[in-house]
Amino acid sequence: MKTIQTFVITICAILLSSLETFSQDERKIKVDPGVSVHNYKHPHKAKKAEELQKIQRRGRYSSRVGIVRRSVTAPRQSYQPSTPKYRQRAGWSIVGSSNPTPTRLNPLTNPGNYKTQR
Repeated sequence: MKTIQTFVITICAILLSSLETFSQDERKIKVDPGVSVHNYKHPHKAKKAEELQKIQRRGRYSSRVGIVRRSVTAPRQSYQPSTPKYRQRAGWSIVGSSNPTPTRLNPLTNPGNYKTQR
């Protein structure tokens, strides 16, 4: 009985390890930016990209990522928005009059200079 149990456990371990090897299969789709038809530096990657494109074209609904449909209805030319984009509007005056601090050309005599002591 013990030999049968050991045999079953061994078979289960072999099956589990074989599943791991099948999960690391080459047929998996991997993200590789070098796989392109226009890759002239790596011809094996270009060949792989051609094969992948042939596989994808076999399907009934091929992907049309780069194709943009034509517009069926043209936009109206006579449409004018009610408010122009750069219309001049009246500004708000929050402060009636302000007296800014006088500035002088010489920075050492300027009252706003932080280096001079008052």
